[in-house]
This record gives sequence, structure tokens and C-alpha cells, in this order.
Amino acid sequence: MIQVKCDNVGISKASQVVKNGGVIVFPTDTVYGLGCDPQNSSATSRVYSIKGRGAKPVPILCAGIEEAHRAVNLGVLGEKLAQAFWPGPLTIVAPLITSFPGLPTSSNMRLGVRVPAFEPTLRLVKMAGGYMLGTSANLSGEISPRSPHEVTPTIRHSIDLLMDCGETSLGRESTVTDVTSEQIAVIREGAITTTELHEALRARG
Repeated sequence: MIQVKCDNVGISKASQVVKNGGVIVFPTDTVYGLGCDPQNSSATSRVYSIKGRGAKPVPILCAGIEEAHRAVNLGVLGEKLAQAFWPGPLTIVAPLITSFPGLPTSSNMRLGVRVPAFEPTLRLVKMAGGYMLGTSANLSGEISPRSPHEVTPTIRHSIDLLMDCGETSLGRESTVTDVTSEQIAVIREGAITTTELHEALRARG
């Protein structure tokens, strides 16, 4: 396992590992993530195996809102939430447009997408092709790491590279909301509260 710093050289190296089909641990604004190329089915299979997550869906990090629009249909509700909270700690589950091999989706083809509010992560995702699988870098059911020191030896021994940017700014997972119906459904309340979501929607009509 290679460990790199949170600088231009480290970000470039991490993106190259992702493009070559590797699995990395990297920081976001929320917690440290376990990532790979979502178009690479063997890489995504490794991530699922490392986490012991089964077939539960995992989100995709996008380099910007334009990439998110190409991946899913945000719809009216999703667009309002994206404008209010992106870049930031909100994962929006919406109908899938782009195929990402190896990622399990529900029967109606939904996918969670997020634009993180951490510049090194955005640069990493952009350099890796605009999209990156981004699930928390912990074994399923365990606490998500807020710093490289909290990434367990089990995870470290299973990955190709770790990008060290120190402690994350929020230290709490993103809120996950589903916008596939006419009302939002909060799947997981994280850094953004349900009240804040509804207030943002009311403010935007």
C-alpha cells in the first residue's frame, strides 16, 4: 500500500491508481472514503469485498453538477437540493441515466450521487475521469474514519493507495435523500438535517 500526501503529486498519483483499476482511500469533506473507478467492475467488486457490504448500493462522487446531470435525472426536487447544498454533504438518490458496470442498483435503476465540498477530492475525481465510487472507508457496520489514523489495518492491507489530508472538516457522513418521487425521502440523516432540507425546498418554491 502506497501512502501519499494531499498535494499535486499525491492527487495525481491517486487518480492514476484509480484509472488503472486500483482501490484507494481518500478524504472528503465528510469522512475518508474507499474509492475506485465505477466503470471498472473488477475494482468495484474489490470495494464490496473489502467492506463486506453485500449488494447494498454505494454512491458515486461527481467532479461537478454537470457530471451529476449526466449520471442521473435529478428532477425538480433534486435540482433544488443540488443548488442549495452542492458542493457539500448531501447524497441525492435519483433515476439512473449513465450505466456504471458492477454497481448494484434497485429495480427502478436509482443511484446516489454527490459533489463533495473539498477541493483536493474534486480535483482527484476530475483527474480520475469525472466520477468515482465513494463509500466510507470502514468495514460494514463500523465507524467511518475521520482521519488516516482511524483507517483500520484491515482496510489498509486491502487497498493500493491512501491519500493523507489530515482530519476531515465535518467528520460526519453525508445526508442521503431520495428524490425519485414527488416528495423527498430521507434515507440517512447526516451532516445536513431533515429540517434544513425542507427549509431549502421551501425557500426555492
